[in-house]
Amino acid sequence: MFDDREATIRLVDSDGPPRTRSTLSMDPNDREIGAPTTPPPTAAEVLYANELRRGALWVRLSCHLALNGLGAALLIEAPGTSARLALAGGCGVLLIASLIGLRRLRRRDRYGFGEAALYSYLSLACVLPAYHFFGWLSFALVPVCLGGVVYAMGHSTGAVVAMGVATSATHLTIGGLTIAGVLPDVGVASLRIDDTARAVLVLAGSQGLFLFAYLVGRRLRIHGLEGVEHYGAAVRESTRRQVLLQEAVDELHQVRKVGGPGRFTGLELGSFRLGVVLGRGGMGEVYEAAHLRTGAPAAVKVLSTSPRDETAARRFAREISIAAALDSPHVVRVIEHSSPGGAMPYLAMERLQGNTLSEELRGRLEMSRVLLMLREVAVAVDLAHRAGIVHRDLKPQNIFHHEANGEDLWKVLDFGVSRLAETESTLTGIAMVGTPGYMSPEQTAGRSVDHRSDLFSLGCIAYRSLTGRPAFFASDVPEILHRVEHEMPARPSAVAPLPREVDWVLAIALAKRPEERFGSASALVDALTDACSAKIQPDLRVRGEAIAGETPWGEPGARTRV
Repeated sequence: MFDDREATIRLVDSDGPPRTRSTLSMDPNDREIGAPTTPPPTAAEVLYANELRRGALWVRLSCHLALNGLGAALLIEAPGTSARLALAGGCGVLLIASLIGLRRLRRRDRYGFGEAALYSYLSLACVLPAYHFFGWLSFALVPVCLGGVVYAMGHSTGAVVAMGVATSATHLTIGGLTIAGVLPDVGVASLRIDDTARAVLVLAGSQGLFLFAYLVGRRLRIHGLEGVEHYGAAVRESTRRQVLLQEAVDELHQVRKVGGPGRFTGLELGSFRLGVVLGRGGMGEVYEAAHLRTGAPAAVKVLSTSPRDETAARRFAREISIAAALDSPHVVRVIEHSSPGGAMPYLAMERLQGNTLSEELRGRLEMSRVLLMLREVAVAVDLAHRAGIVHRDLKPQNIFHHEANGEDLWKVLDFGVSRLAETESTLTGIAMVGTPGYMSPEQTAGRSVDHRSDLFSLGCIAYRSLTGRPAFFASDVPEILHRVEHEMPARPSAVAPLPREVDWVLAIALAKRPEERFGSASALVDALTDACSAKIQPDLRVRGEAIAGETPWGEPGARTRV
């Protein structure tokens, strides 16, 4: 009945301010985690890193280009010495700059996109005398066009256009002046054209080659972005399916662990005799039980940790007091409990029949069923909040659909990690307690929480139930926590057939700042009920749009920052 099997995160530092921790314990009941890691790179960032690597490669190739140019200026005779001197001078400058660049490349932190652009323009300055020396219509066009394709794949459209214009203008200047007779045609490998009109047409065609190289490079960049994005989307979809599969595996694993005798089976506790185990968690075991006199069924939760574990004992005692204080059909009814300081702490509750929400979530639930579930859960959550109690671990595993004795109700389970809202300290010191995909941003940051933290968790449950996918999922816990604190999930209406109004309501429910969320669980459910009918209050629409504008929704596929 009480389900403790979902991992609970606690980041503890009782001796000082929070520190960055690097260890990750994979114990199923407690995980100690470090600070959230950097999110995976986007497609644009991947291509930008490749662009820097191409720039570094160009610096190395510039050395070979300069050496070849120097060799040609020294070994190949040309009609005029000025062309040879210009080529030798340009290649010499490029060679010196490239050698300096090679030295700087050994210190990667001092190399960036600006330097790559500088070497590209120096290479262009070397090409200018090469056009004059070899000829404006010669093999010198080939490396320029190939380099134009590579450079056009760059991330900055402005820089690419500027380089393309400079490349085109350089060739147009040399070719035009040569055709006009201002420059002597000394090209040692030039295809000379005597007819001026034909020469102008060929020059225009050469300019078309530069434009073609630019378009090819930009198209290759677009295809590269799309390829990386599609790969990232496939990875995320695979991760989402792994999350869903893991949920099913956890359920199966739990089923295999229960149903048999436990170490307290047959023991009499208070008015009950314990039977088989119904569930196990990090702090307690839940047993099927029968009343000694009437035989009425019950579920008894027993503290299963060491009696010397004072923290667990106090937390269990707190759960007893909180559960006994909440009187609602949507909170598990407490029948009996141990006295304070008892040798065997226990909590006897009504025996529930049915399934947890997590067992029913094998995709999307019907909208009407989701709204009914959320409304009944909201009754229990608001009751706890009015009593000054913050649950801190609302999740599908702690919401139970009870169907027995004519009752059909949703109930909230497990107040084991709850605390009083006015209490500053917790039993975990400076602690982060909860379940990764359903924690609020203030929980992931280890800050104090109030009732609005539960409302964020309820928003995550609503998102999961309506869309069929978790709001926040990733391949590891630190990345999940990072997304909870800094990102929004995919737009609900983009991943499921939902009205656009649902987007605005869930944007408020999943707001990163507590003050931007709804004031109560019932207010959230009322707004969501209207939204599912494509209705929304104007002020809620404005609030939702503002929140989504500040922290935009993610995309169903890849996210790209350009």
